[in-house]
Amino acid sequence: LKQHGEVSIVYDPQYPFRKRHMSTLEVAVFLPKFSAPAADGGRARRDSLVLVGRHGIKWPRAELAAVLVHELAGHGMQHLSGRSEVMRNMDMECEAWLLQELAHQDFGLNKLAQPMVRFQKELAQVCRNFVRHLETDEPTGNTLWNRLSPDVPALLTMFEVYLEGLRQKGIILEAKQYLKWREEQKQRKIYRKGSGAEMTRVGILYLHGVGGPPNLAAAAKWFQKAARKGDPQAQFHIGKFFAEGRGVSRNPMMAGVWLKRAAGQGHGIAQVWLALLYRDGRGVAQDLEEAYFWLTVAGERANKATGDRAQSMRNAIASQLSPVQISAAKARARAWRPHRDEISR
Repeated sequence: LKQHGEVSIVYDPQYPFRKRHMSTLEVAVFLPKFSAPAADGGRARRDSLVLVGRHGIKWPRAELAAVLVHELAGHGMQHLSGRSEVMRNMDMECEAWLLQELAHQDFGLNKLAQPMVRFQKELAQVCRNFVRHLETDEPTGNTLWNRLSPDVPALLTMFEVYLEGLRQKGIILEAKQYLKWREEQKQRKIYRKGSGAEMTRVGILYLHGVGGPPNLAAAAKWFQKAARKGDPQAQFHIGKFFAEGRGVSRNPMMAGVWLKRAAGQGHGIAQVWLALLYRDGRGVAQDLEEAYFWLTVAGERANKATGDRAQSMRNAIASQLSPVQISAAKARARAWRPHRDEISR
């Protein structure tokens, strides 16, 4: 994976964003990321990202390491090799679970411990179609499966035979076409009736090329829709797009409109970007006192990295303001409070 791009493992306490299955504890997730093609027309980089969520971070180290094997050696390699395009979701999960089982064996975990017994039961459920194939078409494979420590390398060889049988019957193609149609329907529903936050998440997938090549025009469409619903993250992104001319035509005035809305709701990075517009007079009338005000707000309320950047920029502007202007801007910043965006939903 590292030979084809960056591999990142990130802790995100917000994941899982919502619980999809009451019986499933979501520990981590693999997110394929396509990077832009090389300038010389060469092969696009394929970056790999795994999010470890608030549940997974509490797991014992060896068990979490086996989950990372599941995500990277399983789903990461499926994505890199193109196998994810010719496998059903249930079969991709089965293969990844088998690799996780192999990791449990390699790491010397106690197979009689309750978590491992529970894992074995879930493995049989996830791989039920493959197990059925073993029972009917691979008698020796059934013996390899029904062990305290299944012979995973031998089973993975038989798994390829199982997949080839599905391909010859056309089952995989039909399943992939159905899943593509279902995802399109899901996005249409979100675009019509979803919340601003849901629309923003779709836009971020297009922005970063998660699951496909980056599509800035599509990201801009989703961000604008979400921004009109009052989502501050979307307002920041579309404001930045208009400022840079990414996904839309460059329009400093529209950049100012959306960055003001995001900044007004307390989006720290948007406040810094808005200050830059006021400092340079792009899309808004140049106003160094207003720039100083927004940098003060950002410096006091944003995270450390954004706050440090805001402080540095504010110090550079201070030399161009009078003491009265600085005092007035600081007083306004102390009294400032974020407010809900009142744009029409």
